[in-house]
Amino acid sequence: MTAEDAFEAQDHLALVPGVDDAWMATLAGIARVVDESIDYQYGATNDHAWLRGRCNICDHATLFLHVPARSVRESFVCSCCFSTARHRAMARGVLIALGNMRGEGVRSFAAGLPPHPRPFDILDTQIPFSVPPHAAYQLPLILAAQAGLRVETSQFKPAMPWGARLGPSTTNQNLECLTFADASFDIVLASDVMEHVRLYTRAHSEIRRILRPGGYYIFTVPHTRAIDDHIVRVAIHAEDDPTLDEYLLPPEYHGSADPDEQAGVLSYRCFGRNLDRELMALGFDVFYHDAPEPSIGIFTSEVFICRRL
Repeated sequence: MTAEDAFEAQDHLALVPGVDDAWMATLAGIARVVDESIDYQYGATNDHAWLRGRCNICDHATLFLHVPARSVRESFVCSCCFSTARHRAMARGVLIALGNMRGEGVRSFAAGLPPHPRPFDILDTQIPFSVPPHAAYQLPLILAAQAGLRVETSQFKPAMPWGARLGPSTTNQNLECLTFADASFDIVLASDVMEHVRLYTRAHSEIRRILRPGGYYIFTVPHTRAIDDHIVRVAIHAEDDPTLDEYLLPPEYHGSADPDEQAGVLSYRCFGRNLDRELMALGFDVFYHDAPEPSIGIFTSEVFICRRL
């Protein structure tokens, strides 16, 4: 991003609801010190660390801003599309999977995917949302705009019938008992979802069922590589009787963009290394990708890329 690019981005952002004067002032200050002679650049203001690079979701030269009060994976927000580092890690996983399945490298969505003999079907268990300047998840929209990709999204609405149509490309789904036929999708996406699923092993089995052989399950979850065992917050004593669930730790609720979940969504666990072994036992080849890629605003934002065997 050149200084000129940065000021053009500010002109655009000035029209975006939710972007306040403080955000604009931060951008303006950073724009004056960018060095366009290098691929990416790191710096800091009084209250923001920042990176200059190119977003792999919106494909704009951009500034990634990190607010110290937020974790690295939930920050380094793209100043153009408001994707977080975690969202860009998901996009990196999708690009790798598409490249592997199509037999050609796919670096970016910007120029459009090259023609392919058959379409690819994708299920994203997260609908798009935007709460600028804090975060936005636009990956399903970016994917749906690509020729040759057919994208479905899902939401969890337990008061409604499973499989009910919620929108043109959105259905009501319980990941523990999906309504899709076997081998329906080439890629399934889940961005910080499985910690909220009560019976996550059953959900992983369902995801494998609806994937075509050689298809990919790409996801992120709160987890640690320091220990094998999961950190269980809510113990499940009887799979079919939630009334017997036991809180081992104080209840923890995570924020949600769904207006029906404004009180937050209960987290059942933080995963440990045993997650890899569980997925392999279900019939997945597991690649845990945590390599830093500062040029797209990724430091410690990991993603699981799992191929159905």
